[in-house]
Amino acid sequence: MVIYASAFANCYGINSIICHATTPPEIDEGAFTGVPKANFSVEVPEQALVAYQTAPGWRDFARIVAHRDFSISRRLCRTLGKAEMKSLDLRAPSGAAWSVESKPDWLTVSPMSGTGRARVRITTTDIPSGAGSRSGEIVFLLDGKDYRATTTVEQYETYKEGEVINVQDHSKGRGIDLVFMGDCYDAKDIYEGKYMEDINQAIEHFFSIEPYKTYKDYFDVNIVVGCSQDSGAGDASVLREARFGTQYTLSEGQTPDIDLCLEYAQKAQVRNLNQTHITIVQNSPDREGTTILYPSGLSISICPVSTGAYPYDFRGVVQHESGGHGFGKLADENIKHNAFIQSCGCLDGCPHIAEIEYYKLFGYYENISLSADMHQVPWSHMIFDPFYSNLVDIYEGAFYHSRGVFRSEKNSCMNNYIPYYSSISRESIVRRIMKYAGEPFSYGEFKSKDNEMNY
Repeated sequence: MVIYASAFANCYGINSIICHATTPPEIDEGAFTGVPKANFSVEVPEQALVAYQTAPGWRDFARIVAHRDFSISRRLCRTLGKAEMKSLDLRAPSGAAWSVESKPDWLTVSPMSGTGRARVRITTTDIPSGAGSRSGEIVFLLDGKDYRATTTVEQYETYKEGEVINVQDHSKGRGIDLVFMGDCYDAKDIYEGKYMEDINQAIEHFFSIEPYKTYKDYFDVNIVVGCSQDSGAGDASVLREARFGTQYTLSEGQTPDIDLCLEYAQKAQVRNLNQTHITIVQNSPDREGTTILYPSGLSISICPVSTGAYPYDFRGVVQHESGGHGFGKLADENIKHNAFIQSCGCLDGCPHIAEIEYYKLFGYYENISLSADMHQVPWSHMIFDPFYSNLVDIYEGAFYHSRGVFRSEKNSCMNNYIPYYSSISRESIVRRIMKYAGEPFSYGEFKSKDNEMNY
C-alpha cells in the first residue's frame, strides 16, 4: 500500500487520520507537504504502534496513538549530562486514571500518577563521570487497561547548558565581542561533536576573508552552548523544538527568540551588547540565512550549515550574513527583478528606498547609494584614488533592483556570496573595527593593510 506524492499536499484542514493497516503504508515524498503534523493525532492499530512511530514519513507526525487518546508529547527526550528538568504533556481520557509503570532509577517523574491530562516533570540526575551516555524508558500505564505510552530519555556526558567556551581573546584594542551559538542541535549532536565542529567551521569562515583576516586580533570570540530538543530545522509540516527559536528554515519564516539570544550572549560577559555581533549556526542544509540589525549596533545573524554548491555553501552564508550584513552592516547588492527602486510597486516584501534611507541614518549600507553622482557616493574618494580607481566605479543595480540604486564594483560577497568584499565594504568594516576598538581610523593605514589590493 502506498500513499502517493502530493496525495494530501497542502490539505490544511486535516484534523484526524485513522489508519487500520497493521503494516504502515509507504509514504512517497511530498504526500503530506504543508500538512501541520503536530496539530492532530494519527490513530493506528495497537500492535503496529511502534512500527508507525518509526516508519519513514509516519514518524514525522507528532502524535501517533493506538485508537485511543493516551499519549505523551515527546517519544524521545535527549538531555545534557547535568541534572535537568523537562516538562511533557500526558494525554489521557477525561476521568481516566494513569500511573508510571516503570522508569530508570536515575530520574524522577512528578507526578507519578494522576487522572486525565497532566503536565509531567521529568528530572535527571548528574550522569556519572566517564559514563558517556545512558538511556532508559518511562512507561505510563492507563489504569485498568493494557494501554501504555512510552518516552525514551537519553542523557549525554558533554558540555552543560549555557556553558561558555573561549576561542580567542583580543591582543589589540579594547576587544570586540563575537558570540557564536548553535540552534537545532540536540544533546546527541553536542555529545558527538557536531555542534562544536559546525560552529568552529563558522568561525574559521568568518575570519578567512579580508578585512577580518588582517584584523582578527581585535576580536574576542566565544561559543555558548544551547541544547535543542530536536535535531535539525523543521518546516511548515514538521515542527521542531529549537533552543533559540529558529525551528523553521528561512523560507518558512525563521525568527529567533531575541531575548533568549541576548541572555545567552551575556553569559560570555560581553563588554557592550550594542557592539556585539551574535551568530546563530542553524543545523539545516538550507542555503538561505537572515540577519537582524538594530540601530544601536547590535546584530544577530542566522547561518544555516548550507550544503549548497559554491558560492552558496556554508562559507558563503557565513561571510554574507555574519561578516557582511551582521558585523559589517552592509546591504545586499544582488538583483531580483528589473525595476526602478523609486517606482517599484512589488507586493512580495521587497525592501525599497525607505529601508535604505533608514539604515543610512545609523551609518549602515555604505556599500550602496541612491545617487549615481561620483562625487556623492560613499566611495567617491576611492574612485579618484589611483590605488582603487581601476576597480572602483559606479554600477547600476543593487538591493534587489536593476535600476535606480548603485554599487561600487561589479561583484562582491554581498551580491553572489563569493569570498570577496568590495573595497568600500572593507573600509566600512575596518572603520567599525577601529571605532569599537577605541582607536582612530586612518585611511592611509587602511590602504597599507588592505591585503585584497596588495597583489
